[in-house]
Amino acid sequence: KNDRSAVGQIVGGFAGGISGVVTTPYQGLKKNGVEGFVGGVVKGMWGAVMKPLGGVADGITTFSSELADTVTDKVVIERLRPPREFWDEEPFRPYLHSSSSVAVVPPSTTTTTKPK
Repeated sequence: KNDRSAVGQIVGGFAGGISGVVTTPYQGLKKNGVEGFVGGVVKGMWGAVMKPLGGVADGITTFSSELADTVTDKVVIERLRPPREFWDEEPFRPYLHSSSSVAVVPPSTTTTTKPK
């Protein structure tokens, strides 16, 4: 996974496109002379358009991936005590752990989303 943030990827794409306009013709000149310079200008102009688009695409991908990770982040909540037992004749008795634990087989767990 890429360590740069979505904004960092977008900015990096624009920076790469702008710097390529200068560096690519220079590298072409050093390697192949005038023909390399002309080829470098063409490649640099192409990169000036494509690298920012690639940075935007990478930024959108990273943002949506991080958003999906945030939305699907789960926390398991376990019961601290067995549920209260209710009585027909007296619906509200004091909680007794001994009478409640008889009604529960294994303690259940509930999965909810983590509060942000």
